[in-house]
Amino acid sequence: MSLTLRPTSPPSADDASVGLQRDSAVPNHVVAQGIIANGPLLCMGAVMTSAAIYARGAMPLAYLLGAVLVWLWVNTPLQYSRKLVSSGGMFYFVTKSTSPLVGFVTGLSYAIYYSAFAAAGAVYFSVMVQSLLQQFGASTGPGWVWVVLPVAVLAVPIGLVYRGIRPSLRYGLVTGLIELVLMVGTALAIVFLAGHANTGRVFEPSLAHNGFAGVGIGMLLADFSMSGSTATVYLGHEAKLPHRSIRRGLVLSTSAVVVVFMLVSYAMTVGWGPTKMAAFANSNIPGLLVIHHFLGSAVEILVAIFMANSIMSAIVASTLVVSRVSYAMGEAGLLPGALAKVNPRSGSPKVAVVTTFAAAALGTLLTGAIGGIDTAFTVLILIGTMGEFVGHILGNAALPAFARRRRITKPVVHVILPLASLVTTLLGIYYTFYPVSFPTAWGPVVLLGGLALGAVYYVTRRRPTTSADRAAQRARIDATGFDADHLPEGEQTEPAVAPAAS
Repeated sequence: MSLTLRPTSPPSADDASVGLQRDSAVPNHVVAQGIIANGPLLCMGAVMTSAAIYARGAMPLAYLLGAVLVWLWVNTPLQYSRKLVSSGGMFYFVTKSTSPLVGFVTGLSYAIYYSAFAAAGAVYFSVMVQSLLQQFGASTGPGWVWVVLPVAVLAVPIGLVYRGIRPSLRYGLVTGLIELVLMVGTALAIVFLAGHANTGRVFEPSLAHNGFAGVGIGMLLADFSMSGSTATVYLGHEAKLPHRSIRRGLVLSTSAVVVVFMLVSYAMTVGWGPTKMAAFANSNIPGLLVIHHFLGSAVEILVAIFMANSIMSAIVASTLVVSRVSYAMGEAGLLPGALAKVNPRSGSPKVAVVTTFAAAALGTLLTGAIGGIDTAFTVLILIGTMGEFVGHILGNAALPAFARRRRITKPVVHVILPLASLVTTLLGIYYTFYPVSFPTAWGPVVLLGGLALGAVYYVTRRRPTTSADRAAQRARIDATGFDADHLPEGEQTEPAVAPAAS
């Protein structure tokens, strides 16, 4: 496999071999991707309520323990990124560790996860606006408006991604930092104004539903709301010095999000009342209601505006992930080659971006039309949750195999931690989806059904049948990423890998 430098400036419009542009994302852009992929205000408004169902008054304890799990989950992409980078992210990592079929299923899991998360964010926009109108006594209009509105919400950030990675992540960097500052500022104000309501009891399992069992489930849900920083690994083809900047982005964005959420979970719990958190979990906008109670309508509206922006930012990050992994799988020949087509002006994989919009829009319309926006959000977020769980399972299971192939002897980070992460992920699946009920069960049904169809597609349409075909497929997959072990001696920069000739 030859290593060649790809030009960092946009190629000419008549360049038929145009690909993703090297050095398009500076290190701060990578950090921004990790922050906005979490959708901090979105998760405060949506996912935190799910954690409160089980953790209730012990929600801060659930987030404290969830922070430990986050680092277990982040360890896997962090260790891979020391050696491998690619726009395919976990698809590329798992393929290099196991087989193209397992890598294909992993990439598909993450594509479904982030597509569903983008759709869920757009649906929550409808939920939030409708709830605010009801709070202030305004008319909410016909129900069909709230089903169609998410499609319009998706179009704005996905259009930004179509324009290119730089404007997308410049926007994400600025607004993401404002979002975190706003969350910290309002949380500290609530803690101060709560006065004697502040208590250390929120770290006692007895306040949770069913005691420590409730804390455990809340911990897993809290982990889900803080683990989006793994989205940074899908910038491997476009980040400047990707091995270094992606590891840095993972650590910095995860650290920032974890600290903010531990503070916010405490503020929301003491602000609402530790013994009243069952009502918190049953509200569509509990965080905004707490802010309204302590800081007034003006601050509530300000936070709601940035919550809407958080939704837009999360869709930007999700679209970047789905379009990049689709691009890599198309370039590798595992998906239709049209997905690898890049707009020569913006450097954006145009077909993959449009396909992402179509998938997310279809998800919002189908789930919204069948069950209404409340049920649609639940189903979409559960599909995304299941997709993340399956992706993590495959990534964690593959990391020890990767270390063995490379003869890396670091058993703690390459065996013990991924296996611990694997166990917690399996527990997450069990406690999230058992006992079986609907609409909860639609999450694994849709995700596993989609993966089964994808596996059938690969086996019948994309699986090589001869040794020469298998070697050619491996070469094409290798060409979608870069392996640090193949860096020429004395090379100071990290050259990109030119795409293999088709």
